[in-house]
Amino acid sequence: MQIALLCNGSFATDCYILTDGEKAWLVDAPAPADRLVSRIRKTGCRLDGIYLTHGHFDHIGAAGELKEIWPEAFIAIHEADVPLMTDDSCRRDMSFFGLHPDFGVISPDVILKDGDLTAFGYKVIHTPGHTPGSVCYYGKEDGIIFTGDTLFQSGIGRTDMPGGSYSQIVTSLKKIVSVTCDEDRVLPGHGSVSEIKAEKQNNPYL
Repeated sequence: MQIALLCNGSFATDCYILTDGEKAWLVDAPAPADRLVSRIRKTGCRLDGIYLTHGHFDHIGAAGELKEIWPEAFIAIHEADVPLMTDDSCRRDMSFFGLHPDFGVISPDVILKDGDLTAFGYKVIHTPGHTPGSVCYYGKEDGIIFTGDTLFQSGIGRTDMPGGSYSQIVTSLKKIVSVTCDEDRVLPGHGSVSEIKAEKQNNPYL
């Protein structure tokens, strides 16, 4: 399986395009959609699904438009973050930054729970704190964990937005460390790729 990083949108959100030669999957779908569409089409694979790490607007903004182009593709999110995808929640969260939503309501097709497996074989790990339904996707055999806005290089996601909890994110970080290996690569929702070992050594929150 091939994994390509694309940093997209005004919040420099990292999303990832995974391909197996036939199907493609996205981990997060930040707007604008046109760059994502172009990169997916260049792979020659059809979009099978969009796996969201959480429901904040800077990670879901292109999901609806992508589904219009690939209507057979599914949108997956943890059950606890489904409320964040409503119009009212998007408006509230974007107004936090003085912005206004430029995309419609996005409805998920697949509701995720802790321990589920993705279509590409990674395990869903529920890691609340940044949002109630934040998740990581962990591929033990590949040595890769997609951490969304839970764990960054030398940092963590903010917890001061509605639904955030510092105590929960601290617990989630301990959970990540407990299930991963030092050599595993950390692919976050913003910033640079890292490794678990480096985060243990340099991240003040671990």
